Parts: sequence; C-alpha cells; structure tokens
Amino acid sequence: MIRGFVYVPDADPGPMAGAAPGRRVTLPAPRPPWIVVQRSLEGFPIWRWPGRLWRVEVVEPDTAEARAAIARADGELPPSASYTRAAAVRVVEEIPVATVFGPHGGRVAEVIDAAKDLTQDDAERLAAARHPHAASAYGAAWDRWLATQPNPGPYLGDAHEGVLRIPGAGPSGSPVGSGLSAVSHAVHESARLRGRPGVEVVEDDGETEEMLAGAWHGACLALLGAALAVGAPHLLDEDESAALTAAWSRWRRGPRED
Repeated sequence: MIRGFVYVPDADPGPMAGAAPGRRVTLPAPRPPWIVVQRSLEGFPIWRWPGRLWRVEVVEPDTAEARAAIARADGELPPSASYTRAAAVRVVEEIPVATVFGPHGGRVAEVIDAAKDLTQDDAERLAAARHPHAASAYGAAWDRWLATQPNPGPYLGDAHEGVLRIPGAGPSGSPVGSGLSAVSHAVHESARLRGRPGVEVVEDDGETEEMLAGAWHGACLALLGAALAVGAPHLLDEDESAALTAAWSRWRRGPRED
C-alpha cells in the first residue's frame, strides 16, 4: 500500500474538501485533476497558503477502467518523481502544516501569514527597514546549508539573494523546505491585491515573467531573510541573525516605534 501526504489549500480544496481522519475521498471520475500524494515531507512543495496537510493511504480504484487510467497517469511520471497520482485515498490523520518547514516551522509559518496580508504601507516600511548586511547574511546561511548537502554543485559561493530553492542540492531544496517559496508566493498575492503598483510583467525572449514592483521587491527580500533566520537559526551567527530579522522585528513593533 502506498502511503504519503496531501496538501489541501483552503482557497481551493477540490475533492479533498471535508477530509477527516478515517474518511475515504474518491474522485467522481478517473481523470485529471488527480489527487497528488507526496511520498515524503522532505522538500514537500507548498506555495498556496494557508491550507491543511493530511497523511493518507492510496486506495486502489474499484473498477478496471479507473485502475487502467491511474496506471497510465503514473506511467507518465519520471522515475525521479517524488509523488504519485491517486483516484482515491483514505485519510489517516492531519499533520501540522508547519512540519514541512523544519523544526522551527511554526515561526516560518508566522512570516508566511504576515506576507499574505501585506499592504502597500507594510511593503514600504519593510523595504526601508532592510538591514544593509541582510544580503550577505542570507548568502552566508545558504552557503553553510549547501556545504552539508550531497550535491552543492556550482551554487556554493554564489550571492543567493532572492533564491527560494535549489532542488538539485539536496532533498529539502532549502534550509526551510518550501518555506521561502511560500513566502514569495504570498508576497506576490498581496502585491497583486493591494500594491500601487504591486507587480509588473517582464518579457524576455518571448517569455513573460511577473516581477514585484517598487517597494514590494524589498519587502519580499526582507521577509525571505526573516523566514530563513527564524527557520534555520543554526546557520547564522548573532550578527547575521540580527541583520536578517531587523526589518521584520521593526515592522512588527509598529509604525509609532520606527
């Protein structure tokens, strides 16, 4: 029996809406979108926040048609895939989502929660309060983490500013799993909703990419630094930690203490 984990965003729970321990969740028909079951919590991909995390067991479909459809779908996956596709699962238990961000995941989740509610004023204050040594501290933390990974590759010694994940370096992809990606995604969402402007679309060689505009870029870097510092404190000395959390700490104290 295949066991694994399913993340369910609150904004779009899909077929897993109403999931509860002991309940079986079955797709209405054996076709995409499938239930995606990650085999491990290490490097678990989370971008859309908030949500719930369930430990599940994959249930074999009841019909030959459904079994054949799942076999075809899984056959399309590369051998290195960290997940499988399912048409039905049995929910075993709920797990705290912050678990996927490491031992200090709860503190990373606090940064993500803040990122998803940012206003234009928040972005400006965070960007203005970013410490001048934050970029070098961020890079130092990444280098220390890379040095412990099985495949640091050519990345060791890079600047790393704004880096969210380096999947090829090791299973978790970053010192806090997908926590940095979740922070970035949440800031982008806030910028789209409340920025003046928040994002701009850049075209390069026929491909478009959404970039944070104005203060939102600095705010994102400030929150990425905070998430890394609180989520992986063992990678930083006291001065580096202070540099990475300076904007975060000052912003949380409120404007009257600026």
